[in-house]
Amino acid sequence: MESLWVIKMKIEQDESTRRKKRRSSKGRPTRVRKKPWLGTYPCIARMDKKKELELLTTYKEEGDLDARNKLVEDSMWVAGWYTGSFKPPEHYIGTKHDLFQAAIIGIFQGIDAYDMDRGDARLGTYLAYYVKNCVRREVARNAKHEHPNNRAYMPMWMEG
Repeated sequence: MESLWVIKMKIEQDESTRRKKRRSSKGRPTRVRKKPWLGTYPCIARMDKKKELELLTTYKEEGDLDARNKLVEDSMWVAGWYTGSFKPPEHYIGTKHDLFQAAIIGIFQGIDAYDMDRGDARLGTYLAYYVKNCVRREVARNAKHEHPNNRAYMPMWMEG
């Protein structure tokens, strides 16, 4: 008679052969990131610089929206990275979803403003600036401006 340990090992072995790892387009295994406020989204390998520049040229020269959408999908990691690590101040009224949407707007603005002839920076590096600014603007726009107990926040014309 087989021991419980041997039976358990056989079951685990069967489960491991049944479970297939998801692979990205480059053959590397993909991770799945879980953010409580974003749900689950796959962490696929980023496209290389050559493909990035090719899609950028087709979008800039021909106005191809499919190329822009591929660039946005590939750059979503910037929005998730910045909004995940950003701690909004106490006076911010909105949610993390609002910050993520503002970050996506920043991605669109950054892709429109990116100039391929200007430098050698990757698109994600360039987009981080626009994402950061859009998220900060969102925080400033949706902040509580009333501080009834604190006279330091009162405008001069309101002081008596």
